Amino acid sequence: MSNRFNFVAIVLALGLVFGMAGSTPANADNLYASIRGTVVDPSGAVVPDAKLTATNVATGINYDTTSNKDGLFTFVQLPIGDYKGYGLSLIIGLLAGALNRAAMGHDVVDFVKETGKATNTGQAIAAISIDTFTPPAEFKRTVDGFIRDLRNSRRLPGVERIWLPGEQSHAKLLDRRAHGVPMPKSLRESLDTLAGDLSIAPLE
Repeated sequence: MSNRFNFVAIVLALGLVFGMAGSTPANADNLYASIRGTVVDPSGAVVPDAKLTATNVATGINYDTTSNKDGLFTFVQLPIGDYKGYGLSLIIGLLAGALNRAAMGHDVVDFVKETGKATNTGQAIAAISIDTFTPPAEFKRTVDGFIRDLRNSRRLPGVERIWLPGEQSHAKLLDRRAHGVPMPKSLRESLDTLAGDLSIAPLE
């Protein structure tokens, strides 16, 4: 079995673990989860200074934030999982943060609100030889079965598909490659204004 297969398989497995732990790569802010996005109105224009609330349905605790001038928002340091998810995310945070002398916990910088400030983000990367533990083909069958179980899980009302970590990002990448990257109206207007100040042609 090729080394390439081993690498692909272990990346998929680690992606599942880290994805369930925090919905972001395994870095120092994985002690908590983060939610980032853009607020737009029905016409597609960004909405600045929008008040947003994320609610932990298990505890009823609310977390508030506000979109910036470009409509961007982020919720940081959202506790994830119950005791099992907490333990896993804590270990990832210690490996990516404390071990690397990087920020973790309350020291993690919200780069949407604090633009220009050094984030000091740490990274944790694990390389595992699958065939040291089990035949790669057997491991792949186990992963495939686990993925099928995830996809066949009971869905909440209105949920059409259960996504694996990274799938939506990959789908968005393919869409952007085919149709281009959408640009917020406010950003386009500011770039056109800058082009006028520099006496160069605006965007077409």
